[in-house]
Amino acid sequence: MDIKKYITDERSSNDFNILDKDIRTLGNRDLKNSGASPIASGWYFQVITAIVCALDTIMNLDYISVEGEKEDVEVHFNNNILPKYIQVKHSEHSDTPNSTDFLKKALTSLLTTSIETKGEYSNLVYTCNFQDPIKFNNSEAYFSFKKELIEQNTIDLPQTAQKKIAHQFVKAQLDLHDSNKGNGYEYTDNFFDWGKFIIATINDTGANEVTQYQTLFDKIEILIDLAEMNKSAPLKKDLFDYYISAFHANAKIKKATIKKIDIINPLFIFTMKNVTTTEMSSIIDEDDFNVELIQNNQGDFIENISENHLVFLPILDHYEKFKIANATLKVDSEFIRKFILDEIDFIVSILKEHDNTLTAEEYQIIAKILAYRVVLKARNISKIKKGTGLS
Repeated sequence: MDIKKYITDERSSNDFNILDKDIRTLGNRDLKNSGASPIASGWYFQVITAIVCALDTIMNLDYISVEGEKEDVEVHFNNNILPKYIQVKHSEHSDTPNSTDFLKKALTSLLTTSIETKGEYSNLVYTCNFQDPIKFNNSEAYFSFKKELIEQNTIDLPQTAQKKIAHQFVKAQLDLHDSNKGNGYEYTDNFFDWGKFIIATINDTGANEVTQYQTLFDKIEILIDLAEMNKSAPLKKDLFDYYISAFHANAKIKKATIKKIDIINPLFIFTMKNVTTTEMSSIIDEDDFNVELIQNNQGDFIENISENHLVFLPILDHYEKFKIANATLKVDSEFIRKFILDEIDFIVSILKEHDNTLTAEEYQIIAKILAYRVVLKARNISKIKKGTGLS
């Protein structure tokens, strides 16, 4: 016996047999109002959910939409992987009395999405912040607040839990029937794949920020491991603050698009920040005065441009090709100087796209400084790219 059998049984009962009479059509989606402004705590939790999912799927991630066209969070992938749709419910109380109602509403939206996409999805996910999304019995406490994201595929749940989900699913079908009868496209639940339906909880309670969002901190730690960076507490906190600032505080009208590079970029920024230039003058063949003068006069521009992935990633690509083309040569100061001199015109053209007010000498010296910084951090940048699947 499985959840489909439970649903069939429920639909044949006196409470729900209307579904067997005249459900044939499902109208245009009016249950999700993407223009609505969610309350602050709910919006914050949506962003946390999106960042967790982004970190969890970083290798194949393309971008994530918060308050997407169909669901609260929509995860889009590269490599022809179908998108993941996530319905998010947030409660101010971890032991919410409304958990079954939340489950029904989530299923109503996800059922609509399954029909609209005709089953073209990798997963349908219901994510909440409370411990008991199905009203488990004590013996079925599959969900508890732990460090990691707690995910459970419905078909792996106990039978009593599947029955409870089936009951709410049929109630969701009734909601769709009542609100959409006679409009739009053909009704069917054949597109709802229970093997792809996930229920997840994310802990957002705790004594302080670190324990409150332990799930997110753990995912950040995995990202740092992938990039083979030093897993320090300050770096984890810096990344957390960066993500929250970038995707929560700066979002317009409670919407956000999180691209793969947005997740990776702070790793690049922290890697390229304050790169030592002790040996630079001799390598780039400029006297100390000119380099020091340029750094003093254009220090902010140099720092900003050095941390811009649109600038340093193309230079890194050129450097890796240069090493392949000159594989017989020893990588020493002369090797680096040769690469830098070869790159000047290319880098100057990039610099002019960002600031066209500098003198020819300033462009030349800044181009050399930038190339030197990229060479100095080439191994670190390459590790981040490889570890996160950035092409």
